[in-house]
Amino acid sequence: MRRFGFLYTSVLQAAMGAGDAGGSKRFRKGYVMAAKKVLMIIGGEWHPWESCADIFKEFVEATGRYRVDVTRDQNALKAGSIGKYKAVVVYAQGGELTPQQQAGLLGFVKKGGAFVGLHSATACWRKNAGYIEMIGGEFKGHGPVMEFPVTITDAAHPISARIPQFSVVDEFYTLDRFDPKAVQVLATAQWRNAIHPMAYTKEYGDGRVFYLALGHDERAFRHPSFQKLALRGLDWTLRRPQPKPLKVGTIGYSDLFSMGKLHLTSLRDSAGFEPVAVCELVERHRKRAEEEIPGVKSYSSVKQMLNKSDVELLVIVTEHNKHAQLAIQCLGAGRHVVTEKPFSVTVKEADAMI
Repeated sequence: MRRFGFLYTSVLQAAMGAGDAGGSKRFRKGYVMAAKKVLMIIGGEWHPWESCADIFKEFVEATGRYRVDVTRDQNALKAGSIGKYKAVVVYAQGGELTPQQQAGLLGFVKKGGAFVGLHSATACWRKNAGYIEMIGGEFKGHGPVMEFPVTITDAAHPISARIPQFSVVDEFYTLDRFDPKAVQVLATAQWRNAIHPMAYTKEYGDGRVFYLALGHDERAFRHPSFQKLALRGLDWTLRRPQPKPLKVGTIGYSDLFSMGKLHLTSLRDSAGFEPVAVCELVERHRKRAEEEIPGVKSYSSVKQMLNKSDVELLVIVTEHNKHAQLAIQCLGAGRHVVTEKPFSVTVKEADAMI
């Protein structure tokens, strides 16, 4: 069933908003909120700080939810300055915090502030034991910049949901002073026959911490999965409300290859979807759908389903020559549509669907 992962990831993004930037109209309607201020600390050696910060600032601010101030000035962490921000992002290396700077940062997070550490954030301020305790690990070493796969280990968490395994060209970080029992690991990668954390969350006082080990240079910062994890990590630390599951259904549920069942169970097992409806002409198939997919209600006609159910996305699993007709009917009723292959059987139909 994992072969449907890419399909449904794309579908959810299309139905709920491109990437995680905007959310669908059902979530945005009547909802206006000022952009939250985010402080990003950069600086150190061996990394392209400014260009990566520019990329981060661009994709984060594109959501309309945040405004990012980038600085090398660690005094921005002092209690008198940090209070005007809702979140702190650290993408820096080396150095040391003064007692006032560390107290300002740790106090900010303990009192409910949001903290996101990117890549070298665990190689930053290593003489500050309080900071290392807060972020949850200390840089131990790294392999060469190379391409390696990253595996999502918690597909149910809002940060990592609907993100399949991906490969990235990056510097492989390993951590010391890392306690897996004190964090929730979301993604891992393998180096020299050992599994290492690539993304994790933790609580610190009343605040939240998210760390992403990726991000050596612009290649990582431009990677779609890096951007999604970083943005969702920021959302999670700031306790942004999660959208309600998208209500989904199928048109067609015969026993031929069991494709209707396969689509609905794949959707059900992908965070963000709730199967609620099946349209099927044959009564015994309707009964079977309600037995096999708890919570699903069946309908004998598309018109009936569209009028009586609150289904939001429909997967069309019917004869090929019915795909266009049904897709256009559902789209006209304001529903999102996924159609089995083929998309249509004529160019004229495809044009009409588009």
